[in-house]
Amino acid sequence: MDTVKPVMGDLERQAQFEAVEAKRQEMVRKLREAQQPILADLRAVGFDVPSVWSLGRGGEGFSVVLPVLLKHLERGGYPDRIMGALASRLGVKEMRPYWDKLRDMYVRATGPHEKDSLAAALAETVTREREEDLISLIRDDSLGDSRIMLLRGLIRLRSDRSRAVMDSLVDHPVLGKAATRVVHQRKLRQARKNRKSAAR
Repeated sequence: MDTVKPVMGDLERQAQFEAVEAKRQEMVRKLREAQQPILADLRAVGFDVPSVWSLGRGGEGFSVVLPVLLKHLERGGYPDRIMGALASRLGVKEMRPYWDKLRDMYVRATGPHEKDSLAAALAETVTREREEDLISLIRDDSLGDSRIMLLRGLIRLRSDRSRAVMDSLVDHPVLGKAATRVVHQRKLRQARKNRKSAAR
């Protein structure tokens, strides 16, 4: 015998919507409250922003913000979304001298937002001098899926070494899909270049 699935009434839908909205508002309130010490320190260096997400990335005077962000990231204890927001602002050239510090924070990070954002910052700030360190991180399976973000660093370095490492990752269980896409795009660019040369 077929059972008829009850249709959700307007009152039930309204109650469900209100429960979801109340949960969202509570999360927003907690995040707003948790970031107050960071915002106070930012105001002290001349950056009066309503939230850490309002901070840009780089620009005039941004160098005074970096020590504040680093201090609070190292201190930790904030919700993962806030840690991720802080870390995402560190992918700027002024952070290149602090690459080792970023690497250490990345290895210690536990929250997914924080870990992904630190990986992205490492990729944006890596230099040739840190190429082998980046490769070691990429090959460290204990660091999980966030390493996909690190592949951007190999793309940026554009060295024979970084290209060879990318090629070696196409069958990797975690990184293979992203690496294959990069290698495929590189081959397409090379094929276009070869066609242009042949047409001359």
